[in-house]
Amino acid sequence: MGSAEPKTILIADDSATSVMQMTVLLRPMGFHILAANDGLEALRLIGQERPDLVLLDLNMPQMDGYTVLRQLKANKASAAIPVIIITTEGSEATKRFCAEQGCQGYMTKPVTLCALNKIITENLAQHAGILEAPPPVLPLKSSHRPSQPAGATDGSAQAPVLEWHASGKKSMGSQHMKASKQRVTRCSERRPEQELIALRAVAAACIEEMNEDTLIEKATDIICKAVYITNFGIILYDEKSGRLHDHPSCRRREGIACLHLALGEGIVGTVAKTGRPMRVPDVRREPLYRTGDTETLSELTVPLRVGEQLIGVINTENKELNAFSEADEHLLMILAGQLAPAIARLRAVEAIRDREERYRTLYESNPSIYLTINAVGAVLSVNRFGAEQLGYKVEELAGRPMEEIVHEKDRAEFKARLAWRVREPGRVIHGEFRMVRKDGDALWARESAHAIPGGDGTPVLLVVCEDITEQKRAEERSKESVKKLKKMLDETVQALARVVEVKDPYTSGHQRRVAQLVTEMGAEMGLPTSQVESLRVSGLLHDIGKVHVPAEILSKPGELSEAERSLIRTHSKVGYELLKGVSFEGPVANIVLQHHERMDGSGYPNAISGGDILLEARILGVADVVEALSSHRPYRPAFGLEYALKEISALGGTAYDPDVVRACLKMFRKKHFRFT
Repeated sequence: MGSAEPKTILIADDSATSVMQMTVLLRPMGFHILAANDGLEALRLIGQERPDLVLLDLNMPQMDGYTVLRQLKANKASAAIPVIIITTEGSEATKRFCAEQGCQGYMTKPVTLCALNKIITENLAQHAGILEAPPPVLPLKSSHRPSQPAGATDGSAQAPVLEWHASGKKSMGSQHMKASKQRVTRCSERRPEQELIALRAVAAACIEEMNEDTLIEKATDIICKAVYITNFGIILYDEKSGRLHDHPSCRRREGIACLHLALGEGIVGTVAKTGRPMRVPDVRREPLYRTGDTETLSELTVPLRVGEQLIGVINTENKELNAFSEADEHLLMILAGQLAPAIARLRAVEAIRDREERYRTLYESNPSIYLTINAVGAVLSVNRFGAEQLGYKVEELAGRPMEEIVHEKDRAEFKARLAWRVREPGRVIHGEFRMVRKDGDALWARESAHAIPGGDGTPVLLVVCEDITEQKRAEERSKESVKKLKKMLDETVQALARVVEVKDPYTSGHQRRVAQLVTEMGAEMGLPTSQVESLRVSGLLHDIGKVHVPAEILSKPGELSEAERSLIRTHSKVGYELLKGVSFEGPVANIVLQHHERMDGSGYPNAISGGDILLEARILGVADVVEALSSHRPYRPAFGLEYALKEISALGGTAYDPDVVRACLKMFRKKHFRFT
């Protein structure tokens, strides 16, 4: 490069690891290195130090690289300084924008020494002689930037003024830059060739190795050969135990026990817990040091972290006092910056592999049928268990239309559900259908399915089917059993109803006819089927309590005495006592108990009123009166149907529920109901 004074390069990057990596790469080439970790600091250093070239990251705090580039090129004092963008952002739009703003080069991370050397050398050569005389002090002017990539900010309000010192000499005014220069000077006294070789070899291993243990072993071997000979190792943190332990590749002197430390215990545990490196020149004066090797006099430990995730630490010890310099610490920090994300990545990959293996095992052996289907209904894949359930090999089902394995009676409904799922991706839809095995037998399946975007953007249907054939068979058997039980119960009810008719032949058929009417009235009023059935049974049994009344009273042709009337009025309560222990589907016993209660409280046996009376009992009460008044009794002739209808009409709203009365009148006058 020819000049007596080394060229100065400013590295503007918020990543300490990136700064140190580029410093190690450039230091052996004779450059003087400045560093800034944000855009505002970069502009300040440019104004004070007048670097010969700037390596600029785009994404930084305080002020981003886009704004730094615009401000730098807008100022005549700094416009000629070559700017090389080094970033992870590689889009063409960003490259064009930076070129329009005046950058001289663009590189995407990670960079190689060869490429970095080439672009720096070319730009310094082109820049040579341009700034032979120092330009005058010029303020940084604001200029409009027409467009910039997402994430770029203006930051002009906070941008400092760039200026050159009148002497044209580089200023070292800040303590920060003094410290930076001192660090670089001390680092330059180290072994740059060995360090560079080690860094490049570890970086290559981080990319190439696909196993955590192999990577750590290789990195340990590289570092020990290049820099540290003995007592070096990587100590890993175990989240389950909460302790740190040596990796098997650790190079401990013979006789030194492996470490097993808690967080915060000793130098190693403290570095792991705090995330800050420790360089101990004399372990004898360090209270945190845990005696393990009487020959050790100095120690250096740096953390292995990715954000808040603790991986472990890198640790090395030496038999000499003050054996480790700040340059050693920086080198290990760079190595940690390479290894920690690589180890975290390998662990994440391994975790993904483990999950994939578990899911694959679950998918293949789970006792359910797993299918993926495209938008037109063709099978894309099936698990092994599912194929076996259907009597196929896996490859036989791939590409087969679902129509061929869906029962013909269920195909139309299945197609409709398929179209619905495709229209509503993400929504889980359930259904039941019959699948046809290869041998022609059918099996019932309960499906859960939803659509997701496929690789080409078209929807793919994920279907999980559970074989419910045995369940369906059990349901059919249960239905048949329930049907038989209902038939037996109905026959029992009919038999009980006939008991009353045998004792009171004059009212023969009364309960049956009342049951007919209440069934029709319940349906007319929109009652559920279960309530209508309870009404029917209640109608058939509402007078069952009359078995308690002497036959001579029931069939007495003359007017009844008050005592006889009182005895007859007990029949609803007796009926309740007879029926309350029977497990009917509805409240049959209570309906029977209340069927002589009236809305105005004038009924019996408990004189309840209004809403306290079951709706079914209100319906049964009206039907009972209509049938009784229109039929013959031993003590009076039949009044006739019209008389009965006028009677309930007159008392609708007082003794009888008006809605029930209207339903009853409608059955006779509009729907022409007749007793049979």
